Formats: sequence, C-alpha cells, structure tokens
Amino acid sequence: METPSSAAPPGARSLARWAIVAVFGAALYVGWCLLWHMADDAYITYRYLSNAIAGRGLVWNPAPFLPVDGNTDFLWSMLLLTIWWAAGIEPPAIANWLALGFGTVVYLLVAREVWRQSLPSDHERWRPLLLALVLALLVSNRAWLASLSSGLGVSIFNCLVFVWVLTALSPRTRDEPRRWFVLAALAAACGLGRPEGHLATAATAVLLLAWGATGRQLPRGLAAAAVAVLPVAGHLVFRRLYYGDWLPCTYHAKNIGAWPASGARYFASFAVEFGVYVWLGAALAWLARRALRPGPLALLRREHLGGAAVAAVLLAHFGYYTLQMGGDLFEWRAYSHLVPLLPLLLLRLARSLAWRPRTLLAVLAAWFVCGLPIGWIKFAHQDRDVAPHVPALLQPLLRPYDDWQRWLSDRLVCKRNHEMKVNLAVFERSAPPRSVGARVPWDGFPVLAAEAVGVVGWALPNVAIVDLHGLNDAVIARNPVPTNAERLQHRIGELERVFGFFDQDHDDRVTPDEFRPWLAALEPDLAAQPEALEQRVRMQLLGFDLDGDRVVTRQEYVAANRPHGDRFMAHERLPPPGYVEGFRPNVVPTDDGVSVTPREPPLTAEQIRAHEREWRRRFGAAD
Repeated sequence: METPSSAAPPGARSLARWAIVAVFGAALYVGWCLLWHMADDAYITYRYLSNAIAGRGLVWNPAPFLPVDGNTDFLWSMLLLTIWWAAGIEPPAIANWLALGFGTVVYLLVAREVWRQSLPSDHERWRPLLLALVLALLVSNRAWLASLSSGLGVSIFNCLVFVWVLTALSPRTRDEPRRWFVLAALAAACGLGRPEGHLATAATAVLLLAWGATGRQLPRGLAAAAVAVLPVAGHLVFRRLYYGDWLPCTYHAKNIGAWPASGARYFASFAVEFGVYVWLGAALAWLARRALRPGPLALLRREHLGGAAVAAVLLAHFGYYTLQMGGDLFEWRAYSHLVPLLPLLLLRLARSLAWRPRTLLAVLAAWFVCGLPIGWIKFAHQDRDVAPHVPALLQPLLRPYDDWQRWLSDRLVCKRNHEMKVNLAVFERSAPPRSVGARVPWDGFPVLAAEAVGVVGWALPNVAIVDLHGLNDAVIARNPVPTNAERLQHRIGELERVFGFFDQDHDDRVTPDEFRPWLAALEPDLAAQPEALEQRVRMQLLGFDLDGDRVVTRQEYVAANRPHGDRFMAHERLPPPGYVEGFRPNVVPTDDGVSVTPREPPLTAEQIRAHEREWRRRFGAAD
C-alpha cells in the first residue's frame, strides 16, 4: 500500500497540477477549433434578438403578425442581447467565443474537483495521474467539444447544470443555510436557461424545504425556495401574457409522442462511441454492493437528500430525451451535460467501493481507450461509417453502431458535425448577406415561406418568415402530423428539389463537372485545392452513383438518400392547406440579392391579423 510520505512535495505537486491543466487546456482549444460550427437554428435566436434590438419586441415576425415564442434559450438570449446593446457586437460574432468561455469554466471546475476531492491516503501520490486521465476523457470527447460551439445556448446551460450539481452535492451547502440561496439562484438560472432546467428548479425547491424542515429552519428554507421558483414562474407568466402560451412553440412542434425506438439507438450509440459502458459497469457494481444494502429509504436521510435531488433531475432529463423525444437533432446535445459529470461521479463510486489506486487508474484508462477512437474515426471520414476503417477483427462489433447511426440520421436524429457545416454552407449560399437583405423594407409586409428558417431569417430582418415546420408558428405547430404515405411523398419531392441544385442543365443527370462547381461553392477552401476537390467529387459519386457509370440520375439520388415514411426529429409538422397562402408570400432570396414581387391588391395589416386569429382559433392556439 502506498503511504502519504511517498507523495511528491507540495511545490512539485502544484507545478504538476498546473502543467497538466495547461496541456489539456491547449487540447481543449484545438478540439474546439476542429469542431467549430454554427447551427442554422442558432440564427433563429439571433432573429428574435434582431427584432428586439430594433424595438419590435422579442418576436419572430414584427407586428401586425402575432407574437410567438420559438426561442428556448432565454438566458442565453438575454446575454447575447445585452452584449449587442452594450458593445455593438452582433450574436454570430461572439456566440461561440462565449460558449468556449463557459466550457472553460467547466473544465477548470473539473480540474479543481479532482484535485480537491477527498481520496484515501493511498491514492494521494496518484492524484496528478488521476487528474490527467479525467481531463483527457473530457477534452477528447467530441460530444462535449461540439457543445462548445453551434451558436446555441448549450454551453451556458451545461455550465449552470454542472455548477448546480456540485453545489447540491456539497455537504457545506447542506450545513450552511446561507449557501442555500446560492443553490436557489443556480436552480433559477437553470430554469431560465432552458425549459428542461425547470427540473432543477422544482427539485431544488423540494430539497430546500426538506433541509429547512429537518434542520428546524423552515422559514429560511421557504425563502430560499422562493428565490429558486419565483424568477422561473415570472418568466412563465410573461410568456403566457406576451405570447399567449405557457410553453414555447417548439414544444408543440416537436413533441408528437413517445419515441423509444429512436432513443434506444441514440443512447446505445452514445455508450459505444464514448465507452460509457465502462462507467455503467462501475455504477451497477456500486448499486449492487452499496445502494441496495441500506435500502431505498436511506435516500431520505438528510445527508443523502442532495444526492437524491441530483439523481432525480439527471434521470428525469435522461428519460425524457431518451424515451419521449427519442434523442436530439443536434448530435449529442441531450447528453452533453453528462460528459464532465460522469468522471467525477466515478471517483465518488470508486471511493465508496474502496477500489485500490491501480484499479481506479485501470478503469479510467480503459474508459479513455474505449471512448477515444470511434468518434474521431467517424470525424476523420466525414461522419460516415466507422466499421470499414477499423481492423477486421473489430468490424463485426461496430457494424451495429453504424446501423444505428444510419437509422438515426435518416430520421434527422443525431446529425453530426460535418453535416451541420455542409448544411449551413447550403443555407448561406441560398440567402443574401444580411447587409443586402436588410435593404428590403418592411413596407407592404413582404413574406417568405421557408423550411430551414435560421440563416434566411437573419439575412432578411425586415421580411416576415413563415416557418413551414412550425417551430416559430403557433398554427403549424399544432397541425396534425401527416401519414406515412404523405411523409414519403413530401420527402421525395424535397430530394428532387435538392437534386435540381446539382442538375445545372436540367437533364435529370448530374456529372462530375456539375458536382465540382457546387462543391467548390459550398466549401470555398476546396477551390484552392484541386486534389481535395476531386476527392470530394469522387466521394459524392461513390455515395450516389448506384450503378457505377459516373453519372448520378434523379432516381439514384433519391434512392441513395433512403427516403421513408417514418417520423423525423423536429420536422414533422406541415402547414394546413390554405394557411400559408393567406399571407401571399412574395419574396424569393438568392445568394446575392432578394426578389420581392409587388402584390395586387396590397396585403394589409388588418388582413394579416384577421387571418392569424382565424387560424389560431381553429387550432386552439391563443392569440
């Protein structure tokens, strides 16, 4: 057994600690750069802020259109809006830097927790190695690195949840009532950060009341619970009064019923890609040997209430996204908050299980080895199948993972980094620069109907955008979902429309010469790299040319994309017949300009208000 005397001197240990933090901090920055991307949906938030900064309110379309709330990142929005108002920095220029900042806070807190966490004496000399392994697990995890960009409020929410968990688990928080208010403020921030943060708000209120009752300080517990609940309740009341709904429009658009078939594949893919099954093995061992022995009522002891609240929130969040929602559109966003928490929880499990130092180090090392290669192999091959790129002995083990990933991707679940970048390039190519789009005046109420509304909504700040999937439309969000046959017909039509972008001469055939300029426009860096451009052209042909004749027909393109009538993630709602037509859309964007067709007779403000109110009445949406 190692003894404390074998530990290094304090000065050397401190130097080792900061050297480790610096090295892996540099790796964090490199990983952030590699996975840097901006999601089209981030520009949805930016459009709301654009209207707010223009004095129109936090709305999707200005009046006379009725207000709707399709923005689920309220706290993030307020931060971006404050920076824009105070410093004049527009959200796209600052969002990912802020996200990196919140990720860095989590990174430093993880390092601090590992260094300060109580460990048995025989573990002390191994603490620098423990720190290195935990930080390596964190900064090599592409799910967490991807959460540090995208322009969405993922990073700030994950940071708030992480700090809330550490605070709720701390014995100091339980024993020092002054810290209850810190926990309450964190819970309120979680609730304002995203709707699922309401779980932390509710659990904290119950926890504070329980601590107050069992510690004979119920008034203070009530006061702290009020700090947690009142800001969130105030935001809900604001949403109801201002938008006419208790829930964001996105909830109605996305939530069409439980989807465990998707969630099972989503979680299984996550566990395989990041070696989470190693952690699950340790957790099951802890449950078998420790948690069951005193019985479930032990969780109700005062010293265990914080842990019970944390477990309840994390499990409820996991269950909702896995079993109800079926995962998430944006890669591993639904699980990304777990990545920095799981290694710290493993250290607690190891201490409870009385593992020897070498056992703990071996488990962490095994987790790192199992969780490192798959995601990065996938990244290196533009997020395609992994099995063909590993030794033959391992291929049968990874083919199910590839099957799950294809199944998910075909249903717009777990869309990966490469596709996010390509999609954004397509959307940016199809819309004018914001400086050009802003020249279109609001006079006459110009209207554009679109499916991907983020970039184009930001590029056309004075054009009303009808969101055809209902994320920002109270009527479409409540329209019943189509049948499988209707879905399939609609999707084939969309694939044929995309094929038309490639088919420059409209002969229903796309040659390498037609792929080449399109790919060069999508990825400008390729234009200066002829060999890389030709490789991308070959990969396009490989993916779509089913008969090997170096020509992609319309039928081949549709078949290669595997259209189906199953549900899609967050893209199920379609407008009811006659609804969009009532706005008389008259705007067509291009990559360098906007075409606005004058209406005869003109569309009036009263016609817009009457049209929206009538359709909202039909679908039970408040106005």
